[in-house]
Amino acid sequence: FYKKMKNIKFILVLLVLFSFSFLFGCSKNEQEEVDDYNLNMLKTYVVETLHASDTLELKVAEDVNLPTTSDHEGTKITWLSKNSEYINSEGKILKYPDTQTDVKMACALEYKGEVIDLEFNFKLATMSLTAAIAKFSEDIPEYIVADLTLIKNVDGVIDIAWTSSNEEVLSNQGKYNKPNADTEISITCIASDTNNHKEEVLMTNASGKTDSELFEECKLWIINDVMVELYLDKDINLPRKFKNQVDLKWTSTDENILENDGTVHQTVYDRYVHLKCHVAIGDYTYDFRFNVKVLAKSLEGMSEKDIVKEFVSTFALETVSKREFPLYTNINQNFGFIAFYTKTDPTMTEQIAPVSDANRPGTLKPSIEYITVHDTANNSKGANAAAHANYVGQGGGGTSWSYTVDEKGIYHQIPDNEVSYHAGDGTRFFALLDTGIKATSRMPQVYLKDGNFYIHGQDTHYRPYADKEATTFVETNYTFDDLGELGIMIEVGENGNYYIGRTYFNTTYNYISNYGGNRNSIGIETCVNQGSDYGHTFRNVAKLCANLCIENNLSVDRVKGHHFFSGKPCPNAILTAEYWAEFKTLVSMEKFAKENLSDMVFSYRTISSNIDSNGYISLDVKAGDEIEYKITVKKGSESLLVATYKTIVE
Repeated sequence: FYKKMKNIKFILVLLVLFSFSFLFGCSKNEQEEVDDYNLNMLKTYVVETLHASDTLELKVAEDVNLPTTSDHEGTKITWLSKNSEYINSEGKILKYPDTQTDVKMACALEYKGEVIDLEFNFKLATMSLTAAIAKFSEDIPEYIVADLTLIKNVDGVIDIAWTSSNEEVLSNQGKYNKPNADTEISITCIASDTNNHKEEVLMTNASGKTDSELFEECKLWIINDVMVELYLDKDINLPRKFKNQVDLKWTSTDENILENDGTVHQTVYDRYVHLKCHVAIGDYTYDFRFNVKVLAKSLEGMSEKDIVKEFVSTFALETVSKREFPLYTNINQNFGFIAFYTKTDPTMTEQIAPVSDANRPGTLKPSIEYITVHDTANNSKGANAAAHANYVGQGGGGTSWSYTVDEKGIYHQIPDNEVSYHAGDGTRFFALLDTGIKATSRMPQVYLKDGNFYIHGQDTHYRPYADKEATTFVETNYTFDDLGELGIMIEVGENGNYYIGRTYFNTTYNYISNYGGNRNSIGIETCVNQGSDYGHTFRNVAKLCANLCIENNLSVDRVKGHHFFSGKPCPNAILTAEYWAEFKTLVSMEKFAKENLSDMVFSYRTISSNIDSNGYISLDVKAGDEIEYKITVKKGSESLLVATYKTIVE
């Protein structure tokens, strides 16, 4: 037991000795650390506290908090301004100079009886940070209309930084991107010197696009991003808003072909429709007009009965509108027809003008590229096809055309392959120009930018020609509004590029117009004489155009109005009533039937008394009246279709 107690005492003594040794060692280390502190460390402390440079310089625009001691015991820091007019020895700014001024500040550092002297250079600004922000704000207008160039520094002392609350409209570099409407912008400005900073939020407005600017942007968007294809074989998306701000209203002239929501209805032949887009921007409105073709569906796999049934469905409609041609008030109005197809063509009278007359020089056309449709604009009683044929045969006042059509038939005055004078484009010859732009659609919308024609945002490097020989371009930067309603010639070439036709600016009617009216087209005049039934004339000229397309291997797309070649509002009866697309559809129907259904016989029996066997509706029909008829189609002894239809007059 005694031995055990002796061992325990020994261990306790060792523990006490170890503890004293540890405590003594720590105190000694701490003392050594205190002894290591020196004036260089104090200098470092002062420099870092003031954020001064290595050359003991700092930028000053606000009072400076000068340290007088460090966090180390026994240190002392004394300051003395050598230019107390501006900054006193406590670091307080007493006055701002007129120009940036260097203020020398002596600094004495003391520790344990040792002293070192330093000299700081205070670069004093001419104003406070608050004043600098005020100066910055002077360059911010109430309404921003252009890029901003804002100060970034004052006196080489005060640094100014800023951020925009909406970088899409105003970037932090001052780049201005005009918004759709006036937009409030907050600019956070931070002014700082070496030791201080102040922040202030400044409010301004970014001026939005004017109605006309927004319209121009909307127009290009519709052309380049919405209506990228004018030949349709599938539904298209017709947006109702542009940038959630501009209202768009789409209207089709025939929803049996293309509905107002973009739904496409294909049939066995190509059909045409005018698609209008009404743009409303504040008090500013505009109507786009697109000439759209809905392509025929493939006939592959369809039986003859299916083809006939679908063909008939294109004119045996549930409803039919009463047609009016308001331009000529003394022709028969408020009439309509159901386009009963028959193989019978209008009566043709050959009455060729003498070749010696000035209006028939006998000049052969280099090629036949177009069929040009006019109306005579002669509303006089008796101004029928025979009268106009006589007029051409007697010199025509220098004018001439190949055919005249009225409700009863057709007169032929100038041979199809000879030049006649009807289109108003002089001696301009048709030609197609390779744009070098690879086609990405079957039919694009062409527009003008800086006077050049553009397709899908790409420059064709073509513009209207200044001379008939097509050697020089016009210098005037014509715009989208200078294009005529029927547009310009464009198609896809064999090399896959877009080709456009030669154009010029017609100074009489002030529209960009196309070459090749007189020299490369067959001219047709339609009669609008008093008391005539223009509906019959309308159908007769459609049959004639279909025949001429077949004879000359032309697409229905090559049937043009006089307006296409000179900008003249002609055929005015059709254009004013907005029936041009309907007319082209009628030509397409006739052409398809002649080419595909020629061995079939169509017959019609009227059940109601308000329609005749040719499909012409009584002039005294009223809206809401029902028309009933029976259609029979035979091929030899085989009946392909026997059906009764009812149509309501709208």
